[in-house]
Amino acid sequence: WYQRRVRATRGNAEPLLGCVVLATLYAALNNRPIVAGIALSLAVHLKLYPIIYSLPLYLYLAYCTKDPNKTFINVRTIQFVAAFVVVQSFLLSAFYYLYGYEFLFESYLYHLVRSDTRHNFSPYFYLLYLAKYDVSGAGWLRFVCFLPQAV
Repeated sequence: WYQRRVRATRGNAEPLLGCVVLATLYAALNNRPIVAGIALSLAVHLKLYPIIYSLPLYLYLAYCTKDPNKTFINVRTIQFVAAFVVVQSFLLSAFYYLYGYEFLFESYLYHLVRSDTRHNFSPYFYLLYLAKYDVSGAGWLRFVCFLPQAV
């Protein structure tokens, strides 16, 4: 069972991403916010969707502590955010230097302008699918549907 879940098939890197996400959770649960920030940054660099774990991890590091003075901003959260930002900045800069704008677009910017509604698990899937062929107002509809995801 384990080998089937971990072994990648046909060039799929999901098992590697799963291991990095689990390493992020393990580090956060063991009070290692710098390691958690580094691992989350690597996971986000591999695939964009682990960014959704950043808020729950931040809140866990802020409030799940033995310190009686629980605050939204504390040493653990600052370490987590700083590690994430530093590593993400380094990876983004290094790969931008190596591959240029193509890397930036394919990794990050593409998700803002994509129109492949058949591969979208959004609750607005059908609405966007129908609006794709309506040239009168499809642009603002895509923006409005993306807004809740951005927040």
